[in-house]
Amino acid sequence: MLPIPRRRRTGAVSEPVSAARLVEGAHARVQFGTAAALRLAYSAQVSSGWQISRDVLDPNAVPYFNWDAAVTNDAVRRALRDGTEDDRVYWIARILREAQYADVWQYVSLRRDVLPRWETLRSMLGRRRAFWEFLVDRWRSDGLVA
Repeated sequence: MLPIPRRRRTGAVSEPVSAARLVEGAHARVQFGTAAALRLAYSAQVSSGWQISRDVLDPNAVPYFNWDAAVTNDAVRRALRDGTEDDRVYWIARILREAQYADVWQYVSLRRDVLPRWETLRSMLGRRRAFWEFLVDRWRSDGLVA
């Protein structure tokens, strides 16, 4: 199981996790094909000392919704742009589930990324599922999206 860094009440990471340790976890999970392996494969380039950031535009920052792995904005965007379909679904679902509404649209497009995969994404949204279902259903009923 992936070691998750402990966090202080301030939200800062108290114990940085090295990229090598994350990659070890990824190699162990690749044989099982878990979604964690998809995420961790992108963490090899990140140095051992990392902190989460609210900055969703800085390519070298680790966005706050990646609180459990040192995956930079650049790596997330690369996975969304060049990754396999499984990579894209994983990252879109993670962003919808973990990022704040306004930040979601810095990474994904409703018509290009979310709606074509909606039936697959729905089951991956956890506690945010009702929120996104309400929005998508309302947008459809109002004729804003097909």
